[in-house]
Amino acid sequence: LLPIIKRIPNKIVRSFWIQKLAKKLGVREEDVREELKKVKLEEESFSSETEEIVQLPQKSRKELLEERLVTVGLRDPDFFDLISEKDYEFFSPKISQILTFLKAKKGIPENLSEFFNYLALKSEIEPAEAKDEAEKDFKDCLNEIRKLGIKEKLNEISQEIKKAEEEKNQQKIRDLIEKFNYWTKKIQAIP
Repeated sequence: LLPIIKRIPNKIVRSFWIQKLAKKLGVREEDVREELKKVKLEEESFSSETEEIVQLPQKSRKELLEERLVTVGLRDPDFFDLISEKDYEFFSPKISQILTFLKAKKGIPENLSEFFNYLALKSEIEPAEAKDEAEKDFKDCLNEIRKLGIKEKLNEISQEIKKAEEEKNQQKIRDLIEKFNYWTKKIQAIP
């Protein structure tokens, strides 16, 4: 969390998060401040004529939707009940694991704690919405993730159909077309 806190430009807000982190860890604020001084951020480099923009890795639409869903859900954990067991196949493995632990109300394992802490901090920093707006936001994210997951499945099935056509396997083609039609109906049913 220290690199994230160090990037906060407002000193009052930064001080608030240092205080909160120190309290959460059960350590002195001075110790957190000392460690914060040791954190090095990547410096922006400047060309002679224009300022270069430091490019962070671009997140996919799915990654952004998953982060938003968890962020909204952390403010109201009851929203996680809207996710069915069938939905887990549409999430990335990391988010799927986090959702499993959150729904079971268990602690997050060590290997996921850094990413979870990032999402939790993001949840606390973002302005809160009214409950009905937050629920709509959560449902919209969930539906978009479902659509993206089904589109991936349809793409995979299309590739399998092409392969079956090359092999002239008529039974496999019929089975795959049936599967394709099933997922097409599923995506059309999503609001």
